[in-house]
Amino acid sequence: MFSLCKDRPTKAAILFILLSVILSFSVNILAYGDSKISMTKNNDSIKLSTPEALFEFAPEGSGMGVLSIKQLKNNTEFIKRADNVRLSKLWRIAFTDDRTKPDEFIELHNHDKCREQTAEIKDGILSLSWKGFDLEDEKNVIDVVVQVKLWSDTSMTDWRINIENRSGKYGIWHIYGPIFELGIIGETGEDDYLIMSPAEGRSVKDPINWDINQKNDRTIHDLTTDLKPVKIKNEQPATGFGFGAQEPYGCPYPSARCQMQLNAYYQKKGNFYYPSEEKNAGIYLSAHDSYAYPKVFYATNQPDKGILNFTFGAFPDDSAKPGLDYKQAFPYVIGAFDGDWYDAAAIYRNWAQRQMWCRKGTLAERDDVPEWLKNITAWIRLDNGKRITLSRSIDTVDFYRNALEGNLG
Repeated sequence: MFSLCKDRPTKAAILFILLSVILSFSVNILAYGDSKISMTKNNDSIKLSTPEALFEFAPEGSGMGVLSIKQLKNNTEFIKRADNVRLSKLWRIAFTDDRTKPDEFIELHNHDKCREQTAEIKDGILSLSWKGFDLEDEKNVIDVVVQVKLWSDTSMTDWRINIENRSGKYGIWHIYGPIFELGIIGETGEDDYLIMSPAEGRSVKDPINWDINQKNDRTIHDLTTDLKPVKIKNEQPATGFGFGAQEPYGCPYPSARCQMQLNAYYQKKGNFYYPSEEKNAGIYLSAHDSYAYPKVFYATNQPDKGILNFTFGAFPDDSAKPGLDYKQAFPYVIGAFDGDWYDAAAIYRNWAQRQMWCRKGTLAERDDVPEWLKNITAWIRLDNGKRITLSRSIDTVDFYRNALEGNLG
């Protein structure tokens, strides 16, 4: 199992872990030391530039959904641009007046009609605002603001969604967003990878076409670790790469099904495991939440559309309470990076080591951790049950014992 508190993961751990416009009407630039963040907008789009990435949104009045995310250095695109700009996605919110009737939930989307849409940048924060949504017969009761800024003096961005709810009838049940319709990176998806953190962590090759590429029916229909096929209303299996990442299930954090808030999508030439001479582009898609608020990470591949719909999900402290506002208390950290799963994990590790659960320091620095544990060559996970006997487990251990030097866990 990958350890964020260890200086460097073992080989076994690695196997388990898998994370402007020239003719514009307005330009705002704010500088922070050597970094800067700027916004330009015109009739066609809103663009947010950071030191490493360019984020493009649909214009005011057209929903302000995500049109493009590019790594500036190599001009690498991560988003598949929507055919209809007005239907591009950024968020959706589920409301209810009776949590026992999910089929009657009401959803609002960023491209739904409201009274006003505005984009502005002030004090280093981009604010995309939607004011005056109606909920059924209640008029002008919902406002939504998405705020984006640089994260902790880095080139990554900090995303938060805030909702003002003036309804006397409806409460917020679930917030979905930001929503990114990720496309193929470069010319082919065969060298694209998605990492998420269910159980020990998983890596998915060519995630957009994952279902098509699978030959094992059991793998196609597995949902997480319970080995029970589960189907959603349209009778399609809600597998999500064999670990339930698709909507409506997703990977809920914190839980045994999702032990870290680390996710990333990147291109990797050559062998998945070993470093490449040339590092390719990736997009880091993680939450840096120090207090473990409940959240869900969704990855829903849609090969017919050529997209991987990656969505962050969150909940109010008192879901479904009429008139309750929502203020996101933690950041979703999003940005371009060079490298693969190891580089994405290093970004997350740098943050995680400063959190309360790593307050004792790295394993290498601690004197309450035995030396044999620090020096383990590899961890070997063995399943037991009807198919795996003790004698077979011993044979497996003997194989690794003969192949690897040092301590085995």
